[in-house]
Amino acid sequence: KLDRLAEAERLFRGVADRRRAVFGKSAALAVDLLQLGRAELALGKFAAARDVLGEARPMAIDNLGPDAVPTLVITLGLAEALAEADDTGRAEALLAEAAPRIAAMGPVGLPQGIAARTRAIIRLKQGRTAEARREADRSEQIFRTLGAPGESYLKSFAALRRRLAA
Repeated sequence: KLDRLAEAERLFRGVADRRRAVFGKSAALAVDLLQLGRAELALGKFAAARDVLGEARPMAIDNLGPDAVPTLVITLGLAEALAEADDTGRAEALLAEAAPRIAAMGPVGLPQGIAARTRAIIRLKQGRTAEARREADRSEQIFRTLGAPGESYLKSFAALRRRLAA
């Protein structure tokens, strides 16, 4: 929940630390790290999110496969963290790697909405504001179409819209 991010970050970190200690690298740890990374992105802790999602990605690929939704969401989160840290080249490369897998899933779904939002952030960081707005509009529409699964992402749009208006 966006109103209790610091608490969520602390809880996700504790869960991930315990799972890592008990089970080592696993699909479950990758998903725990995804949740931690999402919280850190929402808190603006981009370097921390990059590190966590960078740890999670190879685990997800190895244990879930490159086409799995959690793997794709981790990849997109990592791309967002890189873009926010002004590494738009690496962010673009990750987005390009994930794009065909996401496109194969059809036009509307959580990965599609996240990809459009990530693309909006990359374009914003590149100074391509008109393109960023179009991608943000596309992303927001996908999340609205999804209903409940898109709600947590929709809550972040007020801050993104403020950045796009600046």
